[in-house]
Amino acid sequence: MFVVAAFTLATLSPTEAGAIPAFMQAGQLEKLCSGQGDLADAELCSGYILGSVDQVLAEQDIWGRRRSVLCLPAGITVDQLKSAVQDHFRQKPEQSTLAAAPVIAAALKASYTCSLRRGGR
Repeated sequence: MFVVAAFTLATLSPTEAGAIPAFMQAGQLEKLCSGQGDLADAELCSGYILGSVDQVLAEQDIWGRRRSVLCLPAGITVDQLKSAVQDHFRQKPEQSTLAAAPVIAAALKASYTCSLRRGGR
């Protein structure tokens, strides 16, 4: 097993390892979500947003309901999530150089905060 792992590591070139950036910037995601690209861009946009939502919801499950800040309504659609994120991009263009995932989390927390859904509690 060790030999296979060592061989795999030895055959990876720095170019291949560095070809995928560690974080997508919010501005890059905004371009993918703009509707001006192809279907692959739109699908990547939706997938990235859904992955970020999953991350936030998983963290809430780990920390418990008292720390929950994101309360999505039953039946929410990908298009509704995407719309909330795109609205946030337009309202906060200064965040375009930040990592996309926390910007998505902030956008959705602003639109679907638990205190608004719980009657201000």
